[in-house]
Amino acid sequence: MIKKKYFFVIFLLIGILFVSVYLFSGKTKPVYTLQTYQIEEGWGYRILKNNKAIINQYRIPAIQEKHTFPSEKSARIVGEKVLEKIQLNKMPSISIDDLMDLMVVDSLEQPLILNDLTH
Repeated sequence: MIKKKYFFVIFLLIGILFVSVYLFSGKTKPVYTLQTYQIEEGWGYRILKNNKAIINQYRIPAIQEKHTFPSEKSARIVGEKVLEKIQLNKMPSISIDDLMDLMVVDSLEQPLILNDLTH
């Protein structure tokens, strides 16, 4: 009878241990944030995952010429689009059509200067 009690107690403790490990070692959902920053030639954005930079973009993507973002707003709205794609588990790429829809470039792939006072 005593052996059954010890077996039961040991079995119970092992069960509690497994449940505790399962509950407390669960993966937490990553936290993504967007930062914009100014550089000498213009603006850029950075996307962080749990405070660690995973994307650092200071040039307008997808266009032939190498242009920095001309305003903080243009960097922010492209960064927000990339962040949205990441959060939807999509490829965080930006196309020329995306840039034109966001009104960051015109149909000739030239950057548009956006007013930073509105968003």
